[in-house]
Amino acid sequence: MRRVYIFRFSMILFNGRITRNYADRFVLTLINNRVIKKSDFDINENEVTLLNDTGLKIFFNIWQEKKRDVIKTMATILELVHG
Repeated sequence: MRRVYIFRFSMILFNGRITRNYADRFVLTLINNRVIKKSDFDINENEVTLLNDTGLKIFFNIWQEKKRDVIKTMATILELVHG
């Protein structure tokens, strides 16, 4: 019984790493391809950099498109596997 909990915890950590790597790559791709520009960021008085409203809209629109692509790809793969 104890081993099951350890396995679940390690799977949660593993999935967290995959998600974090995917998100990091996604954000860097947006910046490198100049989809999000310097004007899409605001700097607070504590020198904290945050996305403003236009930057958030751009980010979430592209994120939703990316999720749809992944779901379509996974559905295609499942169709091919199941024949």
